[in-house]
Amino acid sequence: MQGHDPKDQNAAKMNRRKFLTRTGAGLVIASIPARSVWASSGGLTQSIVASGHGSDFANGHDIKLESPGYFKNTATSQNKLRFIDVFGGPPIGVNAKDFNATLGDVLDQPGKKKLGGPANINFNLVGIYLNAFFSGSSPFDRIYYPIVGHDKPFATFQQFAFYLYDQAMASPESTSAALGNLITQYHG
Repeated sequence: MQGHDPKDQNAAKMNRRKFLTRTGAGLVIASIPARSVWASSGGLTQSIVASGHGSDFANGHDIKLESPGYFKNTATSQNKLRFIDVFGGPPIGVNAKDFNATLGDVLDQPGKKKLGGPANINFNLVGIYLNAFFSGSSPFDRIYYPIVGHDKPFATFQQFAFYLYDQAMASPESTSAALGNLITQYHG
């Protein structure tokens, strides 16, 4: 996780920029089966086809996701992490006093502008991130969202979180709608 040292924060920002430069805007999310959902948010599907990353990263298995509410009601070690440390920026659309909010804090406030953010973007960011993080791990064996790892769209969870955050910063409402639809469509 990023520390409080400005050098660490600057290094993280540089790594995120390098990653985004390499991957290009809108690279990966559309590679999941819900391509039609993402096609409406800025042509992400076309970017996938052009980049050659539209292959089946789930090896023919069905994607199975849980809602952010599931993670709210399930105590996880990740719920104690600060949003800013996971996503590389503060919760979208919140006051400076809420910059230290944890993932659990965001999950506790769905539908409220305070930490949920515009169109519940922060709530959905945390939900989709936790689905990826806990994919196939005990006791979350029923979640299957293998987007991070070797030969997957993202090498690390940090890269995935930074990507999600940058997409959300560019278009909070459409990104939130797409993430919410994705979770609904593939709810286990």
